[in-house]
Amino acid sequence: MTLLQPCWLCWEMAMNKLNPEVKRKWVKALKSGDHKEIKGQMRSMNGAMDVLGVLCDVLREEVRGKWENESFLLSRTSHIYLPPRRVSIACGLEDKRVEDIEIPFNGGMIPLYRLNDDTNLTHSQIGDLIDDHL
Repeated sequence: MTLLQPCWLCWEMAMNKLNPEVKRKWVKALKSGDHKEIKGQMRSMNGAMDVLGVLCDVLREEVRGKWENESFLLSRTSHIYLPPRRVSIACGLEDKRVEDIEIPFNGGMIPLYRLNDDTNLTHSQIGDLIDDHL
């Protein structure tokens, strides 16, 4: 990375800063190896999770959610593919949804959900990117 970056990139990365405590817990969970990895949805019937599912699991008590099969439940609303807005707010993101956060990857910017679904990166590798850029 060069010292001089386009202003839009600096602004975009500044807007993507997560609550440091949430980030620490999420990265730790991603790097733990405790979660089987999947693509395409947050959680499978056998409990495997994508990176956003791991985040929901980390924040489950704080946002008062629970897992029922592959669905993350808040009140009576079921979330299978993307986290509820309450998760983004718990991350400290007031104007952005956590799944839309973009991270530098292969010379461009890529949303978190695509890092999980469209690359061969492991949870641990995505955790490193989150730790470095958010």
